[in-house]
Amino acid sequence: MDVIAPGVNIYSTYKGSIYSTLSGTSMAAPHVAGTAALCKANNPGFTPAQVKSSVMQSAPGAYLGTGPGGIYGISPWSAISGDADAFYEPLVNASAY
Repeated sequence: MDVIAPGVNIYSTYKGSIYSTLSGTSMAAPHVAGTAALCKANNPGFTPAQVKSSVMQSAPGAYLGTGPGGIYGISPWSAISGDADAFYEPLVNASAY
């Protein structure tokens, strides 16, 4: 999926039965997977393509745009700088489900 998710300073479980604040894709990926799981749970008939489309469009409509590259995010629901491909992926929104 071409989306972004929270991945900086995420408070989570950690080895040794403790909690810790971590950053990186290992923290962002569960947000996307969880959002996809919520989408599928609320729409059991969805195909994988429909889940992907729904998750990519989960941000409020005012923060989404469409163009030749597909659905993109509009600040503040998108990356606003440092995007190597200059295509601002939308932020997933688990509360949409």
